[in-house]
Amino acid sequence: MQKDLFGNDVDDRDSFEKELQEFDEATFGLRLSRFRYFYKYFPQYNSIMFGSDESYRIFHEVKNCFINGEYIAVLILSQSFIERRFQESLKIFGLEKESKDTFNNILKNLAGNGTIPEYFLDKLDALRLKRNPFVHLREVLDKDNLYSRTSAIDKDAEDVLQIDAKEAISLMFESLKIRVL
Repeated sequence: MQKDLFGNDVDDRDSFEKELQEFDEATFGLRLSRFRYFYKYFPQYNSIMFGSDESYRIFHEVKNCFINGEYIAVLILSQSFIERRFQESLKIFGLEKESKDTFNNILKNLAGNGTIPEYFLDKLDALRLKRNPFVHLREVLDKDNLYSRTSAIDKDAEDVLQIDAKEAISLMFESLKIRVL
């Protein structure tokens, strides 16, 4: 490090480097806590079948987003991961048309077939409804949007999103154990 005329250290980093280091220091404890949480619940198998390269990469993006507290991204990407797993399974079993259907229709078509527990399909549908206001325009007071949900339970949006994100990764982990057909 350089010294000034009086022998004091001179911080010669640019403003971007300083700001990023301050952010790292300020958020390190929370990120470490979320990192530990993720791996505490991460399913431990001898081999996990992620499916396609895209599915594998989505899974790792979910992990990174959760650790960094990007909860909306966790909701969106967790559902994307689960949806892809279901679509890939349907395609493998020769159900090409069904594999291209919407997630809502896939869930409806899987209901009652006996391979996936109904409670799990219900939780996936709830995840879909929580995700939808972030990817589809909704009315301001729509019952599924974040404002309505936080108002109904009198909680802070950040807390609700963190709870939603934890539920989403739990469902994603559970989807790794489920046989679609």
